[in-house]
Amino acid sequence: MKIDGNSPNANVRPLGPSPDDTRINPGTSGSQKASHSAHGDTVELSSQAQLVGRTLKAAESGPAIRQDKVDQAKQKLAAGEVGNDPVQLANRLIDHLLEG
Repeated sequence: MKIDGNSPNANVRPLGPSPDDTRINPGTSGSQKASHSAHGDTVELSSQAQLVGRTLKAAESGPAIRQDKVDQAKQKLAAGEVGNDPVQLANRLIDHLLEG
């Protein structure tokens, strides 16, 4: 068996933006389209996909731990306001899960 050619991936383009990319404007709403190269490839993002993208960016930009909520929970635990009745906690968790 003989393999001709030195580059088996000669027709593979590198990843990343190319000079002929058309960028998507994140400030617009509705269905988005972006053309890619002269070959006619397109990408369409639904409004739901755009919402997911914005939501992920918002989540990533915030702190991983909300220290104010942690401090508030510690104060309530120290004061005995929470964590002292496991039956009540279980009932509230079950009620919460059944609501939605």
